[in-house]
Amino acid sequence: MVRPELKEYMEKVIEALKDKSPKEVLSYAIFNEEDEVEYYRKLAEHARRESIRVLFLQMAEESLEHKEKLLKLFRRLYPGEEPVKVEAPPVEVAPFYPKFETVDEYLEALEYCMESELFARETYEILAQKAVNEDSRVLFVQLAEMERDHYLRLKKAYELLTGFKSKKMMPEDIEPGGTSSPTRRKLGTCSLT
Repeated sequence: MVRPELKEYMEKVIEALKDKSPKEVLSYAIFNEEDEVEYYRKLAEHARRESIRVLFLQMAEESLEHKEKLLKLFRRLYPGEEPVKVEAPPVEVAPFYPKFETVDEYLEALEYCMESELFARETYEILAQKAVNEDSRVLFVQLAEMERDHYLRLKKAYELLTGFKSKKMMPEDIEPGGTSSPTRRKLGTCSLT
């Protein structure tokens, strides 16, 4: 569930998008995925551990794939046209870049990203209910599913790091590729993918 203080912002997004045409909705989603790519790349730049950096780069890559998928759909539906800039607040919430020095900072970043993806999913779900155009409604449902998938990936990583914290492991104990270092293997093998 989205924090109450974000509800007002969500209402602004919904109000700005609910009457938009499928072309505008698709354009909006393309630009939002583009912003999401940059956001996850920035997080990857700030991450000190390779395994966490890889997770954020994977999220950026998935967002890029979503953007390309949406762009391909746009070009199929509107040949010879380009996506239009839509006057609406971004569906992703404002950037947050932790220092990534402690497990708590990694967890805080993942919590923030999960909340952002959840916010986007819930916004698209509400837009699907309120859309006046059936094609836009279908598109909003598909966008909500994309955001749900991102949320679930982040949640999995969050739960994994929470497990590390409960075992008093640090991100430094995670080798690139997500396995624990040989000295920590007795605590179990871990994977971020």
